[in-house]
Amino acid sequence: MSYKQADFKSEIAINAKIYKWSAAWRTDLTTMATALGTDTTTHDTTIQAAPVALRPGVRTNNKYKNDIALIINKGKGGNLTAAQMAAAMNAVAAGP
Repeated sequence: MSYKQADFKSEIAINAKIYKWSAAWRTDLTTMATALGTDTTTHDTTIQAAPVALRPGVRTNNKYKNDIALIINKGKGGNLTAAQMAAAMNAVAAGP
């Protein structure tokens, strides 16, 4: 399954609610949105080439970050640009 633009923002928001918003989650989401600006990987390419903030399974990442990284990968599969995904993530990070 791939996400189109409207679905992508909704999925990010759902995850934010699941993990019960906090200042730390907002910071993580903003960091990941910023990392998209330097991410040259595409859907299903090696995740080891992505910026650390976007790599699922990295020791510094938590379950929330891993789940968001998987949503980003689905967004790439839906041909969303990094700018579109970052804008949606920043909108969610700004709060409900």
